[in-house]
Amino acid sequence: MIFIVPALGVVGLIWFLNRHVAPSTGTDQVDSNVEVLKSGLELKAGHLYRIGSTDLFTGLMLERSANDLLRSRTAVSNGLLQGLSEGWHTNGQLQVTEYFKEGVSHGLRTKWYPSGAKLSEGEIVDGKFHGTFRRWTETGSLAEQVEFTDGQPDGLSLAYYPSGFLKARIFMDKGKVLEKNYWPDGEQKEEPIVASVTPSTLARSLKPTVR
Repeated sequence: MIFIVPALGVVGLIWFLNRHVAPSTGTDQVDSNVEVLKSGLELKAGHLYRIGSTDLFTGLMLERSANDLLRSRTAVSNGLLQGLSEGWHTNGQLQVTEYFKEGVSHGLRTKWYPSGAKLSEGEIVDGKFHGTFRRWTETGSLAEQVEFTDGQPDGLSLAYYPSGFLKARIFMDKGKVLEKNYWPDGEQKEEPIVASVTPSTLARSLKPTVR
Protein backbone atom coordinates (compact mmCIF):
# COMPACT_ATOMS: atom_id res chain seq x y z
CA MET A 1 0.00 0.00 0.00
CA ILE A 2 2.98 2.30 -0.20
CA PHE A 3 2.74 4.84 -2.96
CA ILE A 4 6.03 5.76 -4.53
CA VAL A 5 6.59 9.00 -6.44
CA PRO A 6 9.15 8.67 -9.24
CA ALA A 7 12.14 11.00 -9.31
CA LEU A 8 11.57 14.28 -11.17
CA GLY A 9 13.28 15.19 -14.40
CA VAL A 10 14.14 18.63 -15.73
CA VAL A 11 11.34 18.45 -18.29
CA GLY A 12 9.05 16.50 -15.97
CA LEU A 13 8.77 18.68 -12.88
CA ILE A 14 4.99 18.49 -12.94
CA TRP A 15 4.59 14.90 -14.12
CA PHE A 16 4.38 13.19 -10.77
CA LEU A 17 1.65 15.56 -9.54
CA ASN A 18 -0.77 13.46 -11.55
CA ARG A 19 0.23 10.38 -9.58
CA HIS A 20 -2.20 9.29 -6.88
CA VAL A 21 -0.99 10.19 -3.43
CA ALA A 22 -3.17 8.45 -1.07
CA PRO A 23 -3.97 11.18 4.63
CA SER A 24 -0.53 10.80 8.40
CA THR A 25 1.21 10.32 11.52
CA GLY A 26 0.17 8.48 14.63
CA THR A 27 0.29 4.80 15.47
CA ASP A 28 -1.28 4.94 18.92
CA GLN A 29 -4.44 3.23 17.73
CA VAL A 30 -2.65 0.40 15.95
CA ASP A 31 -2.06 -2.97 17.62
CA SER A 32 1.46 -3.90 16.52
CA ASN A 33 0.91 -7.44 17.78
CA VAL A 34 -1.61 -8.10 15.02
CA GLU A 35 0.11 -8.77 11.69
CA VAL A 36 -1.77 -9.88 8.58
CA LEU A 37 -0.53 -10.36 5.03
CA LYS A 38 -2.05 -8.05 2.45
CA SER A 39 -3.39 -11.12 0.66
CA GLY A 40 -5.45 -11.88 3.77
CA LEU A 41 -7.23 -8.53 3.61
CA GLU A 42 -9.89 -7.18 1.31
CA LEU A 43 -10.91 -3.64 0.47
CA LYS A 44 -14.61 -2.85 0.84
CA ALA A 45 -16.06 0.67 0.50
CA GLY A 46 -12.57 2.14 0.94
CA HIS A 47 -11.80 0.21 4.15
CA LEU A 48 -9.72 -2.88 4.88
CA TYR A 49 -11.23 -6.01 6.38
CA ARG A 50 -9.86 -9.45 7.05
CA ILE A 51 -11.25 -11.74 4.39
CA GLY A 52 -14.48 -13.19 5.71
CA SER A 53 -14.74 -10.72 8.61
CA THR A 54 -17.22 -7.90 9.12
CA ASP A 55 -14.90 -6.04 11.51
CA LEU A 56 -12.67 -3.21 10.31
CA PHE A 57 -9.04 -4.31 10.41
CA THR A 58 -6.64 -2.79 12.92
CA GLY A 59 -3.02 -3.92 12.99
CA LEU A 60 -0.04 -4.19 10.65
CA MET A 61 -0.50 -5.10 6.99
CA LEU A 62 2.50 -6.96 5.57
CA GLU A 63 3.68 -7.84 2.09
CA ARG A 64 6.29 -10.56 1.60
CA SER A 65 8.23 -11.76 -1.44
CA ALA A 66 8.14 -15.33 -2.79
CA ASN A 67 11.16 -16.17 -0.61
CA ASP A 68 9.39 -14.68 2.45
CA LEU A 69 11.41 -11.46 2.65
CA LEU A 70 9.49 -8.51 4.05
CA ARG A 71 8.62 -6.05 1.26
CA SER A 72 6.30 -3.63 3.08
CA ARG A 73 4.73 -3.02 6.50
CA THR A 74 1.92 -0.54 6.99
CA ALA A 75 -0.02 0.45 10.09
CA VAL A 76 -3.81 0.22 9.73
CA SER A 77 -6.46 1.52 12.14
CA ASN A 78 -10.18 0.90 11.73
CA GLY A 79 -9.68 -0.17 8.13
CA LEU A 80 -7.60 2.85 7.06
CA LEU A 81 -3.86 3.40 6.69
CA GLN A 82 -2.79 5.21 9.85
CA GLY A 83 0.78 5.96 10.88
CA LEU A 84 4.04 4.62 9.53
CA SER A 85 4.32 2.74 6.24
CA GLU A 86 7.65 1.18 5.21
CA GLY A 87 8.91 -0.57 2.10
CA TRP A 88 12.14 -2.48 1.41
CA HIS A 89 14.27 -3.21 -1.63
CA THR A 90 14.83 -6.84 -2.61
CA ASN A 91 18.26 -6.69 -0.95
CA GLY A 92 16.65 -5.84 2.40
CA GLN A 93 17.62 -2.16 2.32
CA LEU A 94 14.90 0.28 3.39
CA GLN A 95 13.34 1.80 0.26
CA VAL A 96 10.68 4.23 1.48
CA THR A 97 9.02 5.51 4.63
CA GLU A 98 5.93 7.67 4.76
CA TYR A 99 3.06 8.43 7.10
CA PHE A 100 -0.68 8.20 6.72
CA LYS A 101 -3.61 9.83 8.45
CA GLU A 102 -7.02 8.24 7.98
CA GLY A 103 -5.99 6.65 4.71
CA VAL A 104 -4.24 9.67 3.17
CA SER A 105 -0.50 10.35 2.95
CA HIS A 106 0.39 13.10 5.41
CA GLY A 107 3.91 13.75 6.67
CA LEU A 108 7.50 13.26 5.59
CA ARG A 109 8.14 10.81 2.74
CA THR A 110 11.74 9.62 2.36
CA LYS A 111 13.19 7.23 -0.23
CA TRP A 112 16.56 5.45 -0.45
CA TYR A 113 18.60 3.74 -3.14
CA PRO A 114 19.31 -0.02 -2.80
CA SER A 115 22.78 1.02 -1.62
CA GLY A 116 21.29 2.86 1.36
CA ALA A 117 22.03 6.35 0.04
CA LYS A 118 19.13 8.78 0.34
CA LEU A 119 17.25 9.28 -2.92
CA SER A 120 14.57 11.87 -2.14
CA GLU A 121 12.67 13.61 0.63
CA GLY A 122 9.54 15.73 0.68
CA GLU A 123 6.70 16.75 2.97
CA ILE A 124 3.15 15.77 2.13
CA VAL A 125 0.14 17.58 3.59
CA ASP A 126 -3.28 15.99 3.17
CA GLY A 127 -2.10 13.97 0.19
CA LYS A 128 -0.27 16.78 -1.61
CA PHE A 129 3.37 17.80 -1.70
CA HIS A 130 3.96 21.03 0.19
CA GLY A 131 7.27 22.75 0.84
CA THR A 132 10.68 21.72 -0.45
CA PHE A 133 11.16 18.46 -2.36
CA ARG A 134 14.74 17.28 -2.89
CA ARG A 135 16.29 14.45 -4.87
CA TRP A 136 19.94 13.37 -4.67
CA THR A 137 22.24 11.28 -6.83
CA GLU A 138 23.44 8.01 -5.36
CA THR A 139 26.78 9.65 -4.62
CA GLY A 140 25.04 12.26 -2.46
CA SER A 141 25.03 15.37 -4.65
CA LEU A 142 21.81 17.34 -5.02
CA ALA A 143 20.03 16.54 -8.29
CA GLU A 144 16.82 18.51 -7.92
CA GLN A 145 15.07 20.92 -5.61
CA VAL A 146 11.45 21.92 -6.16
CA GLU A 147 9.22 24.17 -4.08
CA PHE A 148 5.59 23.08 -3.76
CA THR A 149 2.40 24.73 -2.60
CA ASP A 150 -0.68 22.57 -2.19
CA GLY A 151 0.60 19.92 -4.59
CA GLN A 152 1.86 22.21 -7.36
CA PRO A 153 5.36 23.51 -8.13
CA ASP A 154 5.31 27.09 -6.91
CA GLY A 155 8.40 29.25 -6.88
CA LEU A 156 11.89 28.16 -7.84
CA SER A 157 12.75 24.72 -9.23
CA LEU A 158 16.42 23.81 -9.64
CA ALA A 159 18.10 20.86 -11.38
CA TYR A 160 21.81 20.00 -11.17
CA TYR A 161 24.36 17.98 -13.11
CA PRO A 162 26.21 15.24 -11.16
CA SER A 163 29.17 17.64 -11.26
CA GLY A 164 27.23 20.04 -9.04
CA PHE A 165 26.82 22.68 -11.71
CA LEU A 166 23.36 24.07 -12.35
CA LYS A 167 21.46 22.42 -15.18
CA ALA A 168 18.14 24.26 -15.10
CA ARG A 169 16.36 26.97 -13.16
CA ILE A 170 12.62 27.17 -13.63
CA PHE A 171 10.40 29.76 -12.02
CA MET A 172 6.82 28.55 -11.56
CA ASP A 173 3.56 29.94 -10.28
CA LYS A 174 1.19 27.21 -9.07
CA GLY A 175 2.29 24.77 -11.76
CA LYS A 176 2.64 27.31 -14.56
CA VAL A 177 6.11 27.93 -15.98
CA LEU A 178 6.86 31.66 -15.97
CA GLU A 179 10.60 31.68 -16.67
CA LYS A 180 13.21 29.04 -17.38
CA ASN A 181 16.95 28.85 -17.92
CA TYR A 182 19.19 25.95 -19.04
CA TRP A 183 22.99 25.74 -18.97
CA PRO A 184 25.60 23.27 -20.29
CA ASP A 185 27.52 21.34 -17.65
CA GLY A 186 30.28 23.39 -16.05
CA GLU A 187 28.92 26.83 -16.90
CA GLN A 188 26.66 27.88 -14.02
CA LYS A 189 27.17 27.39 -10.29
CA GLU A 190 24.37 28.18 -7.86
CA GLU A 191 23.56 27.18 -4.31
CA PRO A 192 20.08 25.77 -3.71
CA ILE A 193 17.56 28.35 -2.49
CA VAL A 194 15.35 27.31 0.41
CA ALA A 195 12.97 30.06 1.47
CA SER A 196 9.28 30.74 1.87
CA VAL A 197 8.90 33.34 -0.82
CA THR A 198 6.03 34.23 -3.09
CA PRO A 199 6.22 34.09 -6.88
CA SER A 200 5.93 37.88 -7.01
CA THR A 201 8.96 38.25 -4.71
CA LEU A 202 11.01 35.89 -6.86
CA ALA A 203 9.89 37.67 -10.02
CA ARG A 204 11.35 40.90 -8.69
CA SER A 205 14.60 39.36 -7.45
CA LEU A 206 15.36 36.97 -10.34
CA LYS A 207 15.64 38.28 -13.87
CA PRO A 208 17.20 35.39 -15.84
CA THR A 209 17.58 35.46 -19.59
CA VAL A 210 15.24 32.90 -21.13
CA ARG A 211 17.11 30.40 -23.32
